[in-house]
Amino acid sequence: MLKQAEGIVIRTRDYGEGHAIVTLFTREQGKMAVVARGVKKTRSRLASLCQPFTHGQFLFFQTSGLPSLSQGEVIQAFQGIGRDLLSTAYAGYITELVDRLTGEREPHPGLFAQYLLSLQAIENGADCQIIARIMEMKLLMAAGYTPQLTHCSKCRAGE
Repeated sequence: MLKQAEGIVIRTRDYGEGHAIVTLFTREQGKMAVVARGVKKTRSRLASLCQPFTHGQFLFFQTSGLPSLSQGEVIQAFQGIGRDLLSTAYAGYITELVDRLTGEREPHPGLFAQYLLSLQAIENGADCQIIARIMEMKLLMAAGYTPQLTHCSKCRAGE
């Protein structure tokens, strides 16, 4: 069955000689892995779609195992992030947090929107450190670890 999802590439791993397993963070289905067949070949039409930080519309064939990526369309490539080492480092850090603190196939539409806004802000030259702290707070809240900022959690001073 063919399915469509808007997502951002958070990781790509080699799979065999010409294939790759691409991990997407999608608005509709959360974090999911898909197989991109033939993506490492020079004439692959999916190569640009499978680059890290690529925001796109993905069409994949759902089977009993891993879904197979059949086609897609790049919405935003975030090429500016790749040109600056500091931006790349912070975008990679945020992406790693999203990857580690979200479960497979658990939709987080609000978190997806925040992640996309963070990448757009880094692309547009915003302070990467501030963006990273905001994403840390959002991800901690989504994971159930909301920090107590109104009073001391040990002695309750400030209540």
